Amino acid sequence: MANKVHEAVSGNLNTKLNKFYSRLTNTTYILLSIGSLIVSEVIFALAWEGGYEKSLLSFFAFVIFSYTAFNNYFFFKNLNNNNRNIKGGLIGGATVLLVILALLFSFAMTII
Repeated sequence: MANKVHEAVSGNLNTKLNKFYSRLTNTTYILLSIGSLIVSEVIFALAWEGGYEKSLLSFFAFVIFSYTAFNNYFFFKNLNNNNRNIKGGLIGGATVLLVILALLFSFAMTII
């Protein structure tokens, strides 16, 4: 019984996430990536200053990295499925570069 409830809840959550992320456009993914780059840069600045506990900054950096990886997963999933909201061409290439840059930069902040 518990497995059926878990499957129903997790399946419902997966469906809701797919519906939400399938409506996002290139612009939305660019804004999400810029947001995570800004937060990663703030974490880097706080670590550079040295006035904050390193474990706390590493925790926040890991949270931002996880969030960025989650967004990237759905971006590439929608790109692979030929989602009509994801455009190709120059804006598509720029989006791909920006989401990968955000992922790499947020990962670099986890090892500060």
